[in-house]
Amino acid sequence: VILLGLLVLFAIISLSEASEECLDASEECFNQYIASAESLTKQEKFSEAEKYYALAFSFNHEVENYMMAVAWANRAWNIKNLGDLENAKRWNHKAIEYFEDPNLGYKYTQELSSLYNNEALFHRENGNHEKALRSFHDSIDYSFDDAESLLKDEYEEKDITILFNTGAEYFRTFQYVEAARYLDRAINISIDMGLSNGDIAKIYALKSEIEYERGKTEEAKSLIKKAKEIAKDITTEDSSLFAEIIRTNAKYLDSEQAEMNLKRAIDIYLNIFPERNIYRMRGYEKYGDFLNEQGRYLDADFNYNKAIENGLANTGFQNDWIVYPRIQAAKAKNFCDMGKIEDGLVLIEKVINKIEIKFFESEDSI
Repeated sequence: VILLGLLVLFAIISLSEASEECLDASEECFNQYIASAESLTKQEKFSEAEKYYALAFSFNHEVENYMMAVAWANRAWNIKNLGDLENAKRWNHKAIEYFEDPNLGYKYTQELSSLYNNEALFHRENGNHEKALRSFHDSIDYSFDDAESLLKDEYEEKDITILFNTGAEYFRTFQYVEAARYLDRAINISIDMGLSNGDIAKIYALKSEIEYERGKTEEAKSLIKKAKEIAKDITTEDSSLFAEIIRTNAKYLDSEQAEMNLKRAIDIYLNIFPERNIYRMRGYEKYGDFLNEQGRYLDADFNYNKAIENGLANTGFQNDWIVYPRIQAAKAKNFCDMGKIEDGLVLIEKVINKIEIKFFESEDSI
């Protein structure tokens, strides 16, 4: 995630204090609510943050300027994490339109880079992987002086985030060579800048996934160990980053430890995200895979159903030709493993039809 230049202008105050002190539609009250909302978004307290955003924008104090566009962008990201992708896209596009106004002289290239990065993430969660890649490349075009070679005079932390997100999208679409190219460039920039943050931990974790898929298990273990070391220094054990790391690391552990990691990751996601969403979906899916491997087919089926239930909270989930069929295929295999061959065959036929639609119809018709 890239939150556009969060400028917290006021001290954080509780919702009750804000209500007592700010009951008018003044610019000062608007800014106080926005500052508190943005701070809560950074803390992954998305439901609480949305209360502040809703109050701020209920004042109808919307003068189109830089700070207002930043508020639109950050609200978009917060709403996205509550699962309302269409509304998130609307707020994000509003910010893009402001910064792309020719009357501003096209000087906000870095802001637009961040906005297109976030737009790509919205497309990803809507199952539009082609559009996601286009938006990621728009983001890179705005951010880098030489987009092809991924070079610029002076790098910023967000450049690493953009490269990570782009690499992750190539990984999701099974383009491992391209994925590694963007991830390696991100790592090199981070080393040159002396940075160690959450995105860098995720980069090493994703690199470990690539090496695992290539059959290089020992190298994969080394990379996930590096990710864990970085995460340990920068985050707490109740963060989404920590959940992602322990979920990825589970495959290298014995069954008892692996199960503890997978259940812990789900608990963290449930605590951070009160609404159904893709993070919770990923947790249930991976736990379902583990339970299937252990021969605990009924428990696996329960978790696959929970994964689908959380995925369906995103309107584009069933349009996703990668994630949705993958979970359904795992569920079909689980049916066959438990002896429900007919149910498994019916489900796998649906998966095949879904993939055929992807390759025989245009994306817009999906």
